Amino acid sequence: MNVSGTNNAAIIIGAFGTGSAPYLSGDLNYQSLLNLGDSQYIEIEDLHFSNSGSFGSLKHKYGINIAPSSGIGERKHLWVSRCEFSNIEGYPQPPNSNDSDDYHTSIGIRMLNPDNDSVKSKWSDVRVSECVFRNIDGIGFWIKDQSCTLVDYKDSGTSYFPSTGVVFENNYGTNCYRNLCRVNGTEGALIQYNVHDGTTEGSAFWPFNTKDTLVQYNLFMNLYRDFADAYVCHFDYNCEDTIMQYNVGYKVQGGLVEIICASQYNGTFQTGAIARYNLGVDVGFRDKENSAGILLSGNVDGALVYNNTIITGVEDSYKSISFANFGGQGYPENSSIYNNIFYNIGSAYLDHNALQVGLDGFAGNFRGNELSHNLIFGNSYRPFNAWNGDAVDSNAIYMNPRFLNTTADFEVLRGFKPSWSEIVEYVGSRFKINYLSPAKTAGISVTSNGGRDGFSNVVSSSVSPSVGFHEYATDAYVDSDSDLIPDEWEASYGLNPMLASDAALDSDADGRTSLEEFALSGNPIDPADSGYAVRYTIHSENGAVVVDQLLPQSDRLQEYGLQIGTYASTNLVNWEPVGSITIGTDLDFYNSGVHRITNELVINQDWSSGYFKMSVE
Repeated sequence: MNVSGTNNAAIIIGAFGTGSAPYLSGDLNYQSLLNLGDSQYIEIEDLHFSNSGSFGSLKHKYGINIAPSSGIGERKHLWVSRCEFSNIEGYPQPPNSNDSDDYHTSIGIRMLNPDNDSVKSKWSDVRVSECVFRNIDGIGFWIKDQSCTLVDYKDSGTSYFPSTGVVFENNYGTNCYRNLCRVNGTEGALIQYNVHDGTTEGSAFWPFNTKDTLVQYNLFMNLYRDFADAYVCHFDYNCEDTIMQYNVGYKVQGGLVEIICASQYNGTFQTGAIARYNLGVDVGFRDKENSAGILLSGNVDGALVYNNTIITGVEDSYKSISFANFGGQGYPENSSIYNNIFYNIGSAYLDHNALQVGLDGFAGNFRGNELSHNLIFGNSYRPFNAWNGDAVDSNAIYMNPRFLNTTADFEVLRGFKPSWSEIVEYVGSRFKINYLSPAKTAGISVTSNGGRDGFSNVVSSSVSPSVGFHEYATDAYVDSDSDLIPDEWEASYGLNPMLASDAALDSDADGRTSLEEFALSGNPIDPADSGYAVRYTIHSENGAVVVDQLLPQSDRLQEYGLQIGTYASTNLVNWEPVGSITIGTDLDFYNSGVHRITNELVINQDWSSGYFKMSVE
């Protein structure tokens, strides 16, 4: 159908009332559930699409199909929100030997305009958010703008008319055969806060023929393809100025970063790609030349790959960095790889060197590539040497990066869409570097570095950063010894950030431990400053003894996940927790952000005497 709202009144296609989302199920031989053609100013929300035809006559099936006619110009405002797409599939294989077309290319949301450069067409303001893509025999969302694209403009001199305002965010995908999302012919597409678990043949996301794509804050898990691709950060070719940052990958067969250009074809390009502050755990375990922690292949120009962390444990390790040829003797040029960590805690490197380079041998190469300040360590690791044995990173670090904890299987983040804060909490408790890490302030400064790491810690453009995806120097929350006190605070008072027992010390003999002083804003080496006091008042009310606790409640406690527990005893030996009822709050009573909470303690009225204490937990 071709229906359109207006700029001030979009047509809404969605659920009415409450309850489960209306379920739209396709016929075996019906290709699309919803065809929108030339439509614009449309919002689709709170619906469930299912279109299975595994025994029908159609190879490709779609949930929503948006395929406008030629010459429509610009189509605006197409939003899909809070919808589920499940079991979108055609028949699973070619029915006869004469059918060589690709299969496994059914699509949840398909947007395809005509390949016609004489009559321009594009989309703007396309948004897919909070949707679920489950069991898609192909691709979750694919926008393919073929009219007056970047390639057409550069190679054929057409006008440039890309689709703009494309946003794909807060979506969850599982078991999409090829990809969760693809964008073609776009400028400024934003892909963020998505979670995908499971591909059979491909990366979760990749752009093609695009400019200024930004991919950030995504978690991609269990991505496979036995002969190519399947990367966390997949930069496909004919793209300019793509940035992929703050992404996390687990069990990804190809690797963490793939920046490629099909150099066997004339006119192909890949320029200005940036991959920074990404984490890959058990990535790069395909025993192929095109699998590595970081892969640059073909005539890639000006790529910048820095401050990423790659950890391998359960899966096999083959190589850390690969500069490869994509055909036509095209190799990466003017590309830099800085400040990355490669750490292997599993089986030995099985094949290749840590660095596989092209025929130029890399060392002293004429292509303008540079490696510097990368860290590699672990079981049977290889140095950053070219095939001829020459060292190619004169500032390499061959020391244990000292992560907090390298044990992780990501199971607690599977089966649902975790929030980004849940993902950050999980990886932060494991893959931050600790107080003794040689990666601290050991990197080379990178200008225009985005200003922050994946934990939102500030990254300076002038001071040497940490190596890897975690900026230790400005992280106020790292707790290397797990004693509930951050390293920064311990070090500032001369405590040992690697010694958990000093949290229980009372160095200044003021009756408070170091942990209590931290929680209550005291000074652990000044007996005159023990921080905010916890007080108790006792009075009688209707013949009952009432004990009120006057408790400081600071933003610091909430910020660091601490709480104050209350305990009672009749003999100062045996203590038991005491419940309480909050009866009053005085905001900013002690200071800005430090409130006074009045709790009435629940006590045993049969006690002849009682003692109370607090504990920071």
